[in-house]
Amino acid sequence: MKLVSICIPVYNRLCELQCTLEPLLRNVQDEGDDLYEVIVSINPAEDGKEAVTEYVRSLKEKYDFIYSVLDKHSPQDTNFINATNHASGKYLWIVGDDDLLLNGTVRKVAEILKKHPDVTWIHLNAARISDITKIGKVPVNRMYHVEEGYFQDGKRCAIETHKKIDTSMLFSTSNLYLMSSFYHLLSRNDGDKIFQLASTFLSANEGAAYLVDEICIIAGSNSSWGPVRSAFLAKTYNDYLRAAIGESYSKAEIENLIAYRMRHAALRSWLVIYKFVLCGDKKLNMDVLREYYGAMELSDNKSFGINVLREFYEFMPVETVMISVFLPLIFPYLGIRHYYKKARSLIERYRYLNSKNKNKELAEYMGCASDK
Repeated sequence: MKLVSICIPVYNRLCELQCTLEPLLRNVQDEGDDLYEVIVSINPAEDGKEAVTEYVRSLKEKYDFIYSVLDKHSPQDTNFINATNHASGKYLWIVGDDDLLLNGTVRKVAEILKKHPDVTWIHLNAARISDITKIGKVPVNRMYHVEEGYFQDGKRCAIETHKKIDTSMLFSTSNLYLMSSFYHLLSRNDGDKIFQLASTFLSANEGAAYLVDEICIIAGSNSSWGPVRSAFLAKTYNDYLRAAIGESYSKAEIENLIAYRMRHAALRSWLVIYKFVLCGDKKLNMDVLREYYGAMELSDNKSFGINVLREFYEFMPVETVMISVFLPLIFPYLGIRHYYKKARSLIERYRYLNSKNKNKELAEYMGCASDK
C-alpha cells in the first residue's frame, strides 16, 4: 500500500495526455521509493476511437502503474470515482489529463509529507497557458498568491485561504487530501456527485495544512469551465462549501465564509447574477448548465439567476440588499481592480518566464504540445 494515490481521469485528449502523463510517470519512477501509486481511468470517447487507450497501454510496458477502462462513455464524476476505486493510498491527488506537474513537484510533495506527517491538506499553486500554440507571446498566467508554509491549524488555514481565493481552489490538480474525507462525502451523497472542495475542508480539519506559492503546475490549454464558469462562480463554489456543514464545520462558519467571499473575492459574480436576472445570457449553454445542476429546474438563464439570488437572500439578507443597492457604484471599482490584477499578472508572467528553473521546462512542454 502506497501513501499517495495519484488518480488521473482521462478522456479523449491524446495530444495533451502525451505531454503530461509520461513526464509524471517518469518523475514518480525517479523518486525510487514506495510513496506513490498512479492510477489512470480512461473514459471511452463517444466516437469509439481507441488512440488514448492504446497510448496508455504502450506506457504500461515502461512504467509501473494501474489503468482501467470504463465499459462505456460516462459522466466526468463516474470517471473520477472509477480512478479512486482502484486506489489504496492514504492521500488522494486527482490530476487532470492535460495538466503538467513541473519537475520537482512530485519530490516537493514527498518532502512535505516526510517532514510534516501531520499534514492532511496540501495546496499547490498553478499557472495557466491560454494558448500553447502562440509561442511568440507570453502564455503563462499565475492564478493567485498564497502565504506559503506549514499551518498547524488546518481548519483555520482552509477558511482563511478560501476567503481570499476564488474558484481556482476548485482546480483538482492543486489539491492533495485524505482519501477517507473524499469517500466519506461520496458515501453521504450516495455517489451521485463528488465534492472535492468540501473534501479539502474535511481533510484540513483532520490535521495541519501546507500551502505552496511556487508554481508547481501548468494547467492545460483546454482546462476551463467554458460557458458555465460564471455559473460556477455564482453558485456551485458555494454549494460545494455547504457540503462541509455538519462535518466539523458549523452552518455559521460556512455561511459566514460564503458571505465574506461574496463581498470580496467573488464580488464580480453579482454582476453575473443580475445579468441573468435582467436580460439573461444567450451565450450560456443551458444544456451544459443542467448537466451540473441535475435536479434544479432550469428553464432559462433568467430562472437560474433568480434562484441564485433568492438563495443568497435566505442566508445573507443584509449583504444581498446592500450589494444590490450599491452595485452601480461597485462596478467601477471592479473595473479598476480587474486592470490592476491584469497588470500584476503581466509582471508575474515576465518573472516566471525568466526563471532559470521553469523556463526550460515550459519551453519543452510547449514544444511538445505544439508539435502534435
